[in-house]
Amino acid sequence: MNNDYLSIGEMAKMNHITVTTLRLYDELDLLKPVYVNPETNYRYYDIKQNARLDLIQYMKELQMNLKEIKELLDKEDINLIEAILIKKKATTFYTNQ
Repeated sequence: MNNDYLSIGEMAKMNHITVTTLRLYDELDLLKPVYVNPETNYRYYDIKQNARLDLIQYMKELQMNLKEIKELLDKEDINLIEAILIKKKATTFYTNQ
């Protein structure tokens, strides 16, 4: 195991979310740990995964549900993701006016 990995607790604390949320994201294949210890089942994350987690959190702020987020991220099309986020942001902005 890489010593640079973050434990699930460290990842949660760093991103101001709960361990339960990270476990849910793992179950839904939204954010999989880079390493799971086969003996303890402890989950470990790479610091680079913060970018994906930030994107998930931002999408939630735009009123997207987890199913929508997963479907969009699974497409792995950055242009499509950007276009949808711009549209969602505009919709959310006008809805909150």
